[in-house]
Amino acid sequence: MINYTWTIEDVIVTPSVTIGEETFTDVIHTIRWKCVGTEGSYTESEEQSWPVKFNNSGTFIPLDSLDVDTVLSWIMNADVRNNQERKIIDYIEKKKNTKNIG
Repeated sequence: MINYTWTIEDVIVTPSVTIGEETFTDVIHTIRWKCVGTEGSYTESEEQSWPVKFNNSGTFIPLDSLDVDTVLSWIMNADVRNNQERKIIDYIEKKKNTKNIG
């Protein structure tokens, strides 16, 4: 069984965004995430940077109050997350089936 660890490696923010009369600080516009999968002695990862579209939906969360699951939910649903994990499964399977000669 593969154990997955999802992390937010870093975020790129716009220092302030004003919409109407409201100003928001540290608005995330790019997220660099990483998923590491480990099965026994095999470890592989997938990491990418994805843009985030800011919309003032009335639920702005300050940067220091965010967690990994909230941030990931902005850029990927469960199907997309599963696809990323499937990539790691493929990487690990290839590594497990690679043999050295000599």
